[in-house]
Amino acid sequence: GHPDRRPGAPRGAQRGLKLDLQPILKWDFYKAVESADHILTIQTGDQALWGNVLLTVGCRTA
Repeated sequence: GHPDRRPGAPRGAQRGLKLDLQPILKWDFYKAVESADHILTIQTGDQALWGNVLLTVGCRTA
């Protein structure tokens, strides 16, 4: 099911993370990860509709 409908499900705000998470459609997700700087793919057998995660990896210089 949807994470907002599961009681007690950990979400970014509940865990103290300051993340602005936005849903993305399946085919838009695939398009977003087709890039030269794509370095990691995590694939699971999870059938949940909300299982895709797009991480942006960066480097802090300061």
